[in-house]
Amino acid sequence: MSFCKTAIFLILFLTLCAAQTTDLTGAWKLELAFPAIGINSIKLDLTLKQTGNTITGAAATATGENPIKGTINGADIEFTESVPSGDATFKGKLVDGNTLQGTVDAPPYGAGNWTAKR
Repeated sequence: MSFCKTAIFLILFLTLCAAQTTDLTGAWKLELAFPAIGINSIKLDLTLKQTGNTITGAAATATGENPIKGTINGADIEFTESVPSGDATFKGKLVDGNTLQGTVDAPPYGAGNWTAKR
């Protein structure tokens, strides 16, 4: 293979590797805020497992663990936490390999913001 072809192959390979999504599998510290109702911080332990674009896991709360299921497409993440008061829907972005951030709609609290860090 000529030098030019090798260089092009290497560039394409590195580009494809860089485009791969970071694996979200592991333990995360999740912090929620609902400023409209005066709640500035709710902290939960989040455990995620990523298989392809599918996310599963659990959020540990004071009353037990709630199941998580969702997807990641590129940097966009969306998942649902099943809770007794109604499902909480999280939408956001992978900011970097160790930070997720976005918005949440969580009954009975309503709309809020969230950040998760490894």
